[in-house]
Amino acid sequence: LDRLGGDVPDGRPLLPIDPEAPCALTYTSGSTGKPKGVVQTHRAALRNAELTRSALGVRPTDRCTLLYPPSVNPALRDTLTALLSGATLLPYVPAAAGLDVLARWLDEEEVSVYCSGVTLFRQLAGSLEEGRTFARVRAVKLGGEAVTRREIALFRRVFLPGTRLYFGLGTTETGTVTTCWLGHEGALPSGVPLGRPAPGVELLLLGPDGAPIPEGDPRGAEPGGELVVRSADLAKGYWRDEALTRAVFRDVAGRPGVREYRTGDLGRRLPDGTYEHLGRVDAQVKVHGFRVELSEVEASLEGVPGVAAAAAGTRPAPGGGVVLTGWIVPSGKAE
Repeated sequence: LDRLGGDVPDGRPLLPIDPEAPCALTYTSGSTGKPKGVVQTHRAALRNAELTRSALGVRPTDRCTLLYPPSVNPALRDTLTALLSGATLLPYVPAAAGLDVLARWLDEEEVSVYCSGVTLFRQLAGSLEEGRTFARVRAVKLGGEAVTRREIALFRRVFLPGTRLYFGLGTTETGTVTTCWLGHEGALPSGVPLGRPAPGVELLLLGPDGAPIPEGDPRGAEPGGELVVRSADLAKGYWRDEALTRAVFRDVAGRPGVREYRTGDLGRRLPDGTYEHLGRVDAQVKVHGFRVELSEVEASLEGVPGVAAAAAGTRPAPGGGVVLTGWIVPSGKAE
């Protein structure tokens, strides 16, 4: 910048950009297979950032974390949320140091808005000594996997009353879908809801026959159905994979510009209008925030010499979350 001299205009460049033009490739959280690139448009990226800015109340005096790797959608969201609000953005690579260093860094940088995946937060909070808190943090946003009663209890232990916890359902393809706020007041909820649909989002439930389950239909309470997101702000599709794009994205008849995305997540609508997550339609699970296709794990195990058959699944981990687990049937030829 110093070499540019003093005659460079400092105003905003007036570049005409189509809101539907691609602005970034962000990748699904990964699995044992090849992560999929998702084409984000300017409209979708800005909508996701503005929704987060509004929900967290980000202002120029805030100091916001950037703890996600740059290839994933939360990193794009957190970057735009901070910079377009005039706030300070603080990039940090947690794996490069350690949890104790991360805790000191949060204090030294006077972080006020903390955003990370559930797994990182669980590890950070669980590593702190009793009574250790982050007094300057006023808002916390967690994502990447389901928030449970354990994370809510850790949040209330580590952050002071008045701090708010923000979470919900979101995907790389849709951005934020549902939003939920919790604080220190009241008892721990018996079940953690996904919250209500975010602004600009319609949420549908599809039954086993593929037909929408209307509101008030008892099938929407139990066992629920597949969650489908309708919005004008979805991602464009998958990078260089038109077949997969057509399989999960489609136009909504009679509503130009509005499309829908089949999430592959199961959910149900609760009587108060909020939604609850019930798992996946397919054999996909999340382990430490990463998408894992169980069929791919099984195929890898069956490729090991001496293994005749294999199955994969998850089990609850002692410290919270789940662990990936495999079972094998020996072929009798293993040494």
